[in-house]
Amino acid sequence: MHTQTLCSRFVLFGACLLMLATGGCRTSVPGEGPQGRRRNAFRDTIVCMAYNVENLFDLVDDGTEYPEYQGGGHNWGPETFMRKLENISSVIAAADPDVIALCEIENANALKSLRAALKRKGRRYPYAAVGDGPHPTSVCPAILSRLPVIAKRAHGVAKTDEHFTRNILEADVAFGPCTLKVFVNHWPSKRNPEAHRIAAANVLANRVAELPAGAEYLLAGDFNTNLDECGGRNPAVKTGLHHVLQTVESLPGEKIDHVTRQDLGARAGTRQHYNLWFELPAQYRFSYIYRTSRETPDHILIPAGLCDGRRVEYVHSSFRVFRHHGRLLYNGKPYRWQMQWTPRGRRHVGAGYSDHLPLMVKLAVLKPDTSSG
Repeated sequence: MHTQTLCSRFVLFGACLLMLATGGCRTSVPGEGPQGRRRNAFRDTIVCMAYNVENLFDLVDDGTEYPEYQGGGHNWGPETFMRKLENISSVIAAADPDVIALCEIENANALKSLRAALKRKGRRYPYAAVGDGPHPTSVCPAILSRLPVIAKRAHGVAKTDEHFTRNILEADVAFGPCTLKVFVNHWPSKRNPEAHRIAAANVLANRVAELPAGAEYLLAGDFNTNLDECGGRNPAVKTGLHHVLQTVESLPGEKIDHVTRQDLGARAGTRQHYNLWFELPAQYRFSYIYRTSRETPDHILIPAGLCDGRRVEYVHSSFRVFRHHGRLLYNGKPYRWQMQWTPRGRRHVGAGYSDHLPLMVKLAVLKPDTSSG
């Protein structure tokens, strides 16, 4: 009896060693990344990034470029182009997201160059989409993804009867057994009246209203609207971000009442959205600095479908601003792409990253509840 017990203990000890060596029942996965993230197999958690890269133009003169990106005396050429690609790709490679919502990409050719730069750093994004139609603009929203982009479309936004602003890109991303919609936005700048941003918000809200209740999607990008745009600053002003996309409960002129994550979790089917900036303490809420003012033009908004405990879910407290250990800041401000004023106009220095900081969020696919079966 003693011999059998001793043998059993040796067997159990050997099994424990085997489990420690293999990480429990899971065997090693081919293509495991440097941070232990599986590259070529379905994961139950992904990281999404929203990043305005500040004017990534290619070297082909199409006639729609901003003046400082056209040929001539602005020093925009192969060397500065490659430096811009190197710097932006280094940010993305360090953050290592799975899905990237990009703003200010000139066209598919510029996006292709960025993909190639990332590939040289060991970061492969085989799926891409660019919102260069239905209305052409100097820069466009775009998406890079490790996960399959199974459908894409772009929505035109009219500022007036004759003038259009940047399209809104919609992409369906296959996330395991689920589909995650990603809407990439770059709304009209502050040089435009709020009515133009409301026009973009209406296009987006109308599309969201067509989705089934409980749909899982992200609204991401540069909305050119601050978190405190209504309320503290302008309590009577209607904004596209707050009132049209319903990130607040209150009406213009009323005391501001922001939608919370708990609100969404308790309201299945609501068209309200939660602004993930509220996941951070107030002192960390900025992705852009105008003069000396910390601002939040970039946003990631989530719907009730990411807070209902079913299928795809927002991972609580995963939202953050990526600063690359301070490399993306210079004197406390985003280390933007550097331009130098000369008698001949603005000239590219060949240093810096972007005037915006990237935002990050984590999503998870929940396992089906089989306890009742």
